[in-house]
Amino acid sequence: NMAMGLVAEAESRLPEALGHYRRSMVLDPGGLGPLESATRVLVTLRRQPDAVRMLVDDATSHPRSPYALALLGDLYLRSKRIAEAEKAFHESAEREPRWWLPYRGMAHAAITRGDLARAAAVLTTGLERATDRVPLLMELGQLAESQGKYADAVRHYESALTAEPNFDIARQKVATLLSTAFTDEASRRRAVEVAKPFAESNSASLVDTYGWARFKSGDATGALPVLERALALAPQSPLIKYHVGAVQLALGQKDAARGNIDAALEAGARFPGIDEAKAAAASLASR
Repeated sequence: NMAMGLVAEAESRLPEALGHYRRSMVLDPGGLGPLESATRVLVTLRRQPDAVRMLVDDATSHPRSPYALALLGDLYLRSKRIAEAEKAFHESAEREPRWWLPYRGMAHAAITRGDLARAAAVLTTGLERATDRVPLLMELGQLAESQGKYADAVRHYESALTAEPNFDIARQKVATLLSTAFTDEASRRRAVEVAKPFAESNSASLVDTYGWARFKSGDATGALPVLERALALAPQSPLIKYHVGAVQLALGQKDAARGNIDAALEAGARFPGIDEAKAAAASLASR
């Protein structure tokens, strides 16, 4: 039934998909997969009140399962019903203290209320209890980063990377912060080492992270071919065009730099470093 539901959903036969998911809920009482899929379809069909009723009923019918309450908390959070969301996430965590997701939900509710200290406390409690700590470490990193606490953010992301050495997102976060939020030579050298596994990646974003780390560490000559490969992988990326242009400018290749920086700005999208790109474009235009 789940497989048939996924096929029907992919083909936009949503009422049919919902039927398959509801039958799967009967076969897997209190399970996450069917419940999550049925909720998703109801929300897509703009039947959120029906989704809420379904989740409340499921939470009542399966008093040991944490899943319906966590999904209910998500729905309440989207509707800005913050107090109800917090209550649902809290009850979900009480049913299964080792599951990381309710702690993230409670933290997001606290962030919505502007209580960042509460969000950090909830996530820290989750770290002490949850079996999978990595998602909570990433949340703590993002929270610290949003407050400009870059050393704390790096510490959390590095903890996530230590737990999962192949977690590219955590590795990218560490390298990006070390190369852009810190100006000391040691941090920028470390950024290059952290990002080095991305050198042979086929992901433009990851290759760009490595190339930009090399540039910020003072190695413009070594950075340029790396960034040019990143641009070949994603030729429409304004960010990578700017990065290539910035390195070309540092190497004295002014015409090439002007072309890439202007193209980055003409794309009309915001990207990290856009103010620096505008300043560079103005400087090049006056020469």
